[in-house]
Amino acid sequence: MKYQYLAREKELHFWVVEEGKHKHLIYSDVGVNEVDDAVREMKERLDEDYRRQNEIEAHNR
Repeated sequence: MKYQYLAREKELHFWVVEEGKHKHLIYSDVGVNEVDDAVREMKERLDEDYRRQNEIEAHNR
C-alpha cells in the first residue's frame, strides 16, 4: 500500500494491489492532524480483508 496526502485538497489517496488488481481509494476532507489515524485505519481494514479472504479460501479447500 502506498499513500499520499494532498494538503490543499485535504485528500488522502491510497494505492493498493489486491488479487493482482490496482485500486485507488480516496479519503476526502482529511485534516493534516488526521493523516496518521486514517493510514492506520486503512492498514487495519486491509489486514482484516486479507485475513477474511484467507479464511474463506481455507474453508473452500
